[in-house]
Amino acid sequence: MGGRTFLVPGNFPVGCSATYLTLNRTSNKEEYDPLTGCLTWLNDFSEYYNEQLQAELNRLRKLYPHVKIIYGDYFCCVFFKNQPNLGSWTDPYPLVAV
Repeated sequence: MGGRTFLVPGNFPVGCSATYLTLNRTSNKEEYDPLTGCLTWLNDFSEYYNEQLQAELNRLRKLYPHVKIIYGDYFCCVFFKNQPNLGSWTDPYPLVAV
């Protein structure tokens, strides 16, 4: 019989992850988003991955119209584009894993 409904999660903004911020720490402030303190190149990669994933899910939806495929958008759920209204970080490396 098989599954009829699938939830496929996208990637979260890994550039905001404490682990990735620590492993990729740099003194080059241009690599950080000025509003969030996240690494922009890693978040760009996450967005690219999510775009490619959604394109593939759309292809699968056409191949299997009887199957419900739901994309879980973790990137937009986790990423606070409105962060200045939530407070500010003064440390240039606000999230650091220990």
